[in-house]
Amino acid sequence: MLKRGIIIVFCCVLSFVAKAQSQYDLAIGTVAPVIADTAEMYTKLGIDFWAVNAGENTIYETINVKISANPSTSSTSRVIYGISFPEGSGLEPGDSLHFYWDAENESGPYDDVLIQNSYDGGDNIIVVWPVVDGNVSQTVEQYYHGVHVTGNVAVVESPEKVDFKVLVSNEQFVEIKSEKTIISLSLVDLTGKEIYRGSNRKVSTENFSAGIYIVQVNFKDGLSQSRKVLVK
Repeated sequence: MLKRGIIIVFCCVLSFVAKAQSQYDLAIGTVAPVIADTAEMYTKLGIDFWAVNAGENTIYETINVKISANPSTSSTSRVIYGISFPEGSGLEPGDSLHFYWDAENESGPYDDVLIQNSYDGGDNIIVVWPVVDGNVSQTVEQYYHGVHVTGNVAVVESPEKVDFKVLVSNEQFVEIKSEKTIISLSLVDLTGKEIYRGSNRKVSTENFSAGIYIVQVNFKDGLSQSRKVLVK
């Protein structure tokens, strides 16, 4: 019990920004990220936080959420979520972007609590940070958090990670691109209302209200993935 308390205090204190000359500068919002202190093995660990453009340049690229569990081990970082912008739009200097975890519907940024993702039974340290997609110079602020993992820690196969891109056009449509075969997709607003369901990879947004939507893509091999997209 003492060990867990020490780790959690340590994690809450350690939050830092790497300092270097860069094109972009991303920071964690003034409100601390919302992440559970405990999780059960084989469940989803939701990540809810605000990312701030702390630099001087507008960010037009997709902004992703990356996570690493127990980084002092041989673990590697993973992209678990991303938000894209319409063509010509982006995150202005000083503006914030909300990465929202909907626990009730299990939608939004989360990590799978698995041995394969470097989680262990007992006390763990995770690191979360926003990152601009692509090969661009950037500095980021990382948030450290303590998570106590319970439950059976037997090794199971981790789900395959499937990626897709969301393109938002000023001509009022959203286009989904993937090397995988897509059988269906849906767009849901942040209230949980389904705005579109079908198989077309190009969806008209002419009658959409401006805001953030969740794109859920279902693939032929039975896997699915979701990410947010901003429609203006």
